[in-house]
Amino acid sequence: MKKRYLKAVITASLVAQAVAASAQTNREYQAQAGGRSATQATQSAIVNAVSSFGGAGMVRIRLGDSGDTESPARPAVSLTQRGAAASGDSDSPWTLWATPVLNNVSNRISPITSKGNVNLLLLGLEHNQDDELIRGVIVAFDQADITTPYNSGVVKGNGHTLSPYLAMPFAQSWLLDASVGVGRNELKTNVSGTTASPSSDRLLAAIGVTHNHMTKTKWLISSKAGYSYAKDEVGSYTDSSATSTAASSSTLSQIRIGVNFSYTGSKYKPFIGVYQHFNDFTVSGGSATKPREYSSTPQLQLGLSPSSGPWYASLVSVTERGRSAIRFYVGYRY
Repeated sequence: MKKRYLKAVITASLVAQAVAASAQTNREYQAQAGGRSATQATQSAIVNAVSSFGGAGMVRIRLGDSGDTESPARPAVSLTQRGAAASGDSDSPWTLWATPVLNNVSNRISPITSKGNVNLLLLGLEHNQDDELIRGVIVAFDQADITTPYNSGVVKGNGHTLSPYLAMPFAQSWLLDASVGVGRNELKTNVSGTTASPSSDRLLAAIGVTHNHMTKTKWLISSKAGYSYAKDEVGSYTDSSATSTAASSSTLSQIRIGVNFSYTGSKYKPFIGVYQHFNDFTVSGGSATKPREYSSTPQLQLGLSPSSGPWYASLVSVTERGRSAIRFYVGYRY
């Protein structure tokens, strides 16, 4: 009888420990999942705005100095390959632009899975120095509504990011671009009625190089290589059940190479991009099972990128191992 009682006590203790560990996993990295989704969407939008990396359609290429956006006769790429559609015939070196971005995201990489929407508004001001150097700044606002299927939870967030950037041509048909960013996200989490309001700080950096070649058949071939860095830090917090969660941070360093094919002979400008990502992902803080990223994954992008005068838009489907997204851009430059 005594042995059976002792065995029951030990079993109950082990079950309680397992439940506690599971609950800790639910708490510790749920906020990270929401914060990282918003940060990745923000960085992708900023990089696309600065360099058109991945062909997501926020840039209209103008070849030579004539302003002819579709002629293959002049291979030199003007610095009007900047941020979004060319700003027209204005003599002013200053440009204002605005771009709403709608993202539907799905992360199926266990154990910390997530899916939902991250919507952004990018506002930009840039200066063109004699078509030799573009310098500008982006203010990005993001709103996230993410579910975390692994714990049946919900994360909502409102964030902002300030990001200076530059773009500079070199040699012939080459473009170098770089950006940095700092921001913050105010999050609200809910798991089975237990709520919390943690905050997440983000740090972003990216650099890329692009080579453009226009064929006689009006295909624009853009070969691309780049490096990006993103760090999210979620501070310690206490939820509505008076349970404390320790601070945690995640860092993703990524090298990406690939090529994008865009048909400029159509007003809809269909494009396809094929890329390879090499990831270095680390998580610090916390004691539960940590989120992860694949060390290497291919990525496929399919989309349309129409533009007319100062208006531009893009619809793109992005698919990679364990993750997918649908993004829609529309914007106006003045």
